[in-house]
Amino acid sequence: MIHHLKTLPQYFQPVIDGRKPFEIRENDRNFKVGDRVILEEFIKTEHVPMCSHYQEFINYYDEEYDDCPHKHCDECRARYKKCHDYIDHIYTGRKCVVKIIDIFDISFLIPNYVAFTFELVKR
Repeated sequence: MIHHLKTLPQYFQPVIDGRKPFEIRENDRNFKVGDRVILEEFIKTEHVPMCSHYQEFINYYDEEYDDCPHKHCDECRARYKKCHDYIDHIYTGRKCVVKIIDIFDISFLIPNYVAFTFELVKR
């Protein structure tokens, strides 16, 4: 199984450097030993200026939404909301692949959470 997870820079870089060989995550994906995890670095938008790629993405959805004759229907509102939910984080283009070595149930501390150790497979 392959999982894609968003990771903030302060947690991503230590993984790349080999200083952070673990994750603590909600177990909403049913993580298993041997699974591959693609950690993708995202930056919160309140810390970075708007880039042209991001603006094109927003313009696409804004135009599609504005042209829609049913812009008040649930489907159109959901697509527009998805676009604006996306702006909370911007993908930096950096990612790495890790392989889960061991999993620890920590739901006694944080309900439905696990900690897992991993080895870096690809930077």
